[in-house]
Amino acid sequence: MDTSPVSRRRISSGDTNSRLPIALVMLCGFAGLGLRYLVREHATDDAIQFLIPWYGFARDHGIGALAEPFTNYTPFYSYLLLIAARFDWLGQPLSLVKAISAVFELGCAIAIARIVWRATRVPLRTALAFCAVWLAPTVLFNGAMWAQADSIWTFFTLVSVALFMRDRNGVLPFAAAVSVKAQGVFLGPLVLGVLLRRRIHPAWLAAVPGIYVVLAIPVFVAGRSLASVAGVYLEQAHTFHRLTMNAANIWVLAGGTPYEIGVAIGLVLAAVSGLALSMFIARSKRTGPEFILLAACVSLMLMPTCFRRCMSVISMPLSSRLSPWPASIRAICRSP
Repeated sequence: MDTSPVSRRRISSGDTNSRLPIALVMLCGFAGLGLRYLVREHATDDAIQFLIPWYGFARDHGIGALAEPFTNYTPFYSYLLLIAARFDWLGQPLSLVKAISAVFELGCAIAIARIVWRATRVPLRTALAFCAVWLAPTVLFNGAMWAQADSIWTFFTLVSVALFMRDRNGVLPFAAAVSVKAQGVFLGPLVLGVLLRRRIHPAWLAAVPGIYVVLAIPVFVAGRSLASVAGVYLEQAHTFHRLTMNAANIWVLAGGTPYEIGVAIGLVLAAVSGLALSMFIARSKRTGPEFILLAACVSLMLMPTCFRRCMSVISMPLSSRLSPWPASIRAICRSP
């Protein structure tokens, strides 16, 4: 056994290198919890008009609430509200609603950390990636301040990207993301491109509506109509009539464009750009996880309209700047 001073110094250095990432994750973890706790009762108009009443309905009616479209979200969010309502004794309704987002924000941070770990095998960079997401201002504002639920579908999107980066099939988590919020479809160009590239049977795309139906089974059993469940996204599309809301994106330059015209142009551009990106992914000779991440970043930016809370999703790949990948990826994934 080597007990020389050099060997002892190496062991000591290794212990220090392993302890620092753990300490950093714990420090950032508690800091994130503290920040979320401080703003737990900060209420927006959306929270007062929609989220708190939804929670109250779920709490008061229990499982029976599933028979009614008491939210304007898909059934999955109703299930989460029912689960949160089981802990009603722990805090105020708004705090418990925000706790739902916090759980999935933690999941997003872990997903990003795993992506960076598999790419670098460097504990410190993995820890920094976790902190970059868990403490990202856009993420904190989205969930802790506004009580929005974008971290839920973002989590499934990140899981999908992570699986594709490992040469595995990420269609199912992508389908789950779309089943939570329609915005999940913007990862579609990556999914289609990878399916074509790897010659995966296109029947896998049937998983998108299939997962939606499976997740809706409890509300069907409770008595909710098929038309009500199927029309959720159509109703959401008529909720707002603005191309952008305080989001740093190209639509700021077209703020005077009539909504109907802007949406039509945006949809056409997004569809054409998405198809072009899919074909590029399918035909490109580039390989490796960094290529998949680059394609994912570009795919998520193909939004026909954009609100400020979209930025929390786009900022998630920020942690890729911590990995030794090409500058093109680090630039394309930089939060707007």
